[in-house]
Amino acid sequence: MNINHLRIIAGLVLIPIAMAIVWSIPFYNHSALIQWFLINILSAYGAFLFFAAISHLILRLLNLKAAWQYCLVMFCVALPIDIGFSIYSIQGYSSLYYSQTQVVEHGDITASGYMLQVTESLKSSAFLTLAFLLFWFIAVRKPRDKLNA
Repeated sequence: MNINHLRIIAGLVLIPIAMAIVWSIPFYNHSALIQWFLINILSAYGAFLFFAAISHLILRLLNLKAAWQYCLVMFCVALPIDIGFSIYSIQGYSSLYYSQTQVVEHGDITASGYMLQVTESLKSSAFLTLAFLLFWFIAVRKPRDKLNA
């Protein structure tokens, strides 16, 4: 196994763990911190591998390798999927409140509900994009050789 394969494996292992740590910060003083951390690790691996696989296919198809291209592709992949899943997941409720917002009223999603879902999707897509950028630094970036620089 060469160094490039080891870098890819390291990125695939370390990035979801870092995501889970960030997601677990709100539970720092919670009695179930370990359980939440384990749930967050499983969720982070699932989300990162799913979105990274789709992004990887697009990047390979278009032969893109720059960091900004990785970020752009990940954001463009993550945002519509996240918005679609967010809107789909709140359908079927007759009334739903969260984040001090009435998201569903009389079975219909409110305008505030759509705005909240889009805002949350933008944040989570930006977080996934940052994670993919870190993956690029670990697995893809070619360090310059100091002798040839």
